[in-house]
Amino acid sequence: MGEIELELPWPPSVNHYYGRHGNRTFIAKRGVEYREIVNSIFKRKYPDMEPIDSLVRLLCLFFSPDKRKRDLGNLDKCLLDALTKAGVWEDDYLVDDQRFSRARHEDGGLYVVKDGFVYVKIIF
Repeated sequence: MGEIELELPWPPSVNHYYGRHGNRTFIAKRGVEYREIVNSIFKRKYPDMEPIDSLVRLLCLFFSPDKRKRDLGNLDKCLLDALTKAGVWEDDYLVDDQRFSRARHEDGGLYVVKDGFVYVKIIF
């Protein structure tokens, strides 16, 4: 059993991840930039790692950039695609157990961090 731990920038929402031109859908500039950043962080921390080819458990703790209400479901597509593109795993179909949570203070208030980030733990 292995583990990967990463601190990644706050991902763009699915609304900003994709662009459209007529009937064509593509990864928007913000999505491409996010993929490149995730790739750089992963390769720096795990330079010789081969893509995981077994089922994984994905735990993500989101530290919000502000107090706005956000749907965590709008953040998963970009995050999983970026991890796939970085070579963390062969494909995100290997994510068998996915848990997303907001970081909160003991009193239940949202934990806000300038620019936000996501702590990612992958267990395989």
